[in-house]
Amino acid sequence: MTSQVTFRVKVAVTDRHGVVVVGDCPSLGGWDPHKAVELQREENDVWSCTVPLPEGTPVRYRYMVCDIRQDKTQKKLMIIKWETYRQPRTFTPNGKSCAADGGSFGSYDGAGCAVDQGWLVDETEIRLRFHSSKSPPIIIFNQEDVNRKFLIKVIPVNLQNVQKQTIDEKDNSSTCEETPVTCKVLNDTQWCPVLQDPGGHLWENDSYLIFTTQKQTVDGKYNSPTCEETPVTCKVLNDTQWCPVFQDQWGHLLENDNYLIFTTQVFNPQEWAFDILLYAESEISDAQSNSHTPPVAKATVLPTNMTGSTGVVSAPLHNNHNRLIGQINVDYLIITPMTGEVCTAEVSYARYWKKRKTLDVGHRGMGNSYTAASVAHIRENTIASFLSAANHGAAFVEFDVQLTKDKVPIVYHDYKTCISTKTKGVTGGSQLMEIAVMELTLEDVQSLKLDHKTAKKLPAEKEASIDDEEPPDLHPFPTLRKVCSTLPEHVNLNIEVKFPLLQQDGAWEEEMDTYFDRNEIVDIIMREVLENGGKRRILLSSFDADCCVLLRRKQNKYPVLFLSQGVTERWEEMMDVRCRTVPMAMNFTLAEGLLGVDIHAEDILRNPSFVEEIAKLKLVCFVWGEDINDPANMSQLRSMEVDGIIYDRMSDHREPGLYQFETEEQNGPFLAGISQHTHH
Repeated sequence: MTSQVTFRVKVAVTDRHGVVVVGDCPSLGGWDPHKAVELQREENDVWSCTVPLPEGTPVRYRYMVCDIRQDKTQKKLMIIKWETYRQPRTFTPNGKSCAADGGSFGSYDGAGCAVDQGWLVDETEIRLRFHSSKSPPIIIFNQEDVNRKFLIKVIPVNLQNVQKQTIDEKDNSSTCEETPVTCKVLNDTQWCPVLQDPGGHLWENDSYLIFTTQKQTVDGKYNSPTCEETPVTCKVLNDTQWCPVFQDQWGHLLENDNYLIFTTQVFNPQEWAFDILLYAESEISDAQSNSHTPPVAKATVLPTNMTGSTGVVSAPLHNNHNRLIGQINVDYLIITPMTGEVCTAEVSYARYWKKRKTLDVGHRGMGNSYTAASVAHIRENTIASFLSAANHGAAFVEFDVQLTKDKVPIVYHDYKTCISTKTKGVTGGSQLMEIAVMELTLEDVQSLKLDHKTAKKLPAEKEASIDDEEPPDLHPFPTLRKVCSTLPEHVNLNIEVKFPLLQQDGAWEEEMDTYFDRNEIVDIIMREVLENGGKRRILLSSFDADCCVLLRRKQNKYPVLFLSQGVTERWEEMMDVRCRTVPMAMNFTLAEGLLGVDIHAEDILRNPSFVEEIAKLKLVCFVWGEDINDPANMSQLRSMEVDGIIYDRMSDHREPGLYQFETEEQNGPFLAGISQHTHH
């Protein structure tokens, strides 16, 4: 029999948003947000709908707050926030009609509130960032004004509306009300106020011409008749804080140590431009009593200016008289959704973590086998190395993933490798030439005679270290798919997504100044992980802050850790201020809703208080680096109760045996006793 089930929940939303219910049965969309059932607003922020369901059959479901748009061809969905308890709501229909009264959104079973931001479904997220990582974001040409402080405001402008308005104005030019312009002719002998002649007015040497018009404003705010209401949020990020807010009337103050991020989500990014307004800080205090304070300068960024996932657009700044007064450097990030139904609303581990004793994580499996002070005896980033680390009790195996020329995700740490070549007319051994992995296809890396670039320092007569007779599990460059399909599901994965970093000295890591597009990299790797990850636990991480943002925004299942080298003299400082210090890394992680940070051991051992600060913020703390290989340092980090330590040569510290880290049959991934990190 069928039961008419009324779903009801209380939640306050804006007029542009609605509420949907999605669940595990076809009538509730089968966890597909696009097929979710829309609720109707009742009174006092209560929403409800009635759905026919089989009587006596339990259903599992969640509520979502969404922005739903219907165009000519399809319904487009933007998930604003959703309920993210690991266990969804449950209800068993009973009788001809019944009610699943859900109480308040995000809260049920007396377990508090678990609500998270949505992931990108149909919309594109556009971020405009202003900071001094590489160069000053605002350059004023007049030396008298170079020390002025400015507030920045970003206004999205829909170009379709601009075009439509232009056409409408043209079509209605004979009937529309014109804005009158008067002219005053002023000299030693006369003044004469008149309406403009069609041909204008003659200017003579002794004349002073004044053209005047009146423009209607609303509360002194900059108003674009071509801009539909598209919300923009701003995050103010620095070493001491992070603060997400909706834009103020005059925008937000740009300080030297601030990293300002303006964010909006749109369905058709090619249709959106952005007006950037500057207000002088010195004038804003007066503006509190005078709401007609205009911006002192304006720039416009067109969608055609923003090519690729990231970049910097330099736009001219014009004052209110349309005079060029400077330029503004806009660092942009465009995040596109993954195509296809790759993510569902069934479960999310993105903000969950069970506090345990410190976990052992195998660095590249059994460790660095090429450049460490004491190298591992099994080649790094191979199936054999991962299996050996798991056999020695690794809770996770950590490894690096990048793409081949034909866009296949493979496991390899360095961006370059060495290829063995023969020189014409030269007898004797082969020569080694460096080549970027991104220039080699999967067939190339699996068939050519390749070696690690450290082999160039070996004697010329020594052949490449990759032996054709080696077992396949020892071969380098395994595909991510092979790793997922070969390793037992009790072997958990910590996947680092590789992307070359720009150093403070202007040089690119390993001279990799050209690389794949970030959206493309993350889409390909995440699709492989989501399709082949199975039931194992998976942590995602990257040293590239923007890759971390993409990993978080494009999917809702797996948690993300931000890797940071912090303050160190071992490597060059990075250009990106977000990864230079532990406090900045913590605030960036909080601002982006990541699970936690992955900090270099040197920084933690020098400043143990960081661990306590990270814990107070309810962030997960992993630690990496060669310093952990020292037993005394390892013991100290365990006593600090960091969540995980990533180190080499696990066989030096643990005896081999059968270890299974809380297998799926026992607890499942990220399950029992999980503490939840709520992000609104």
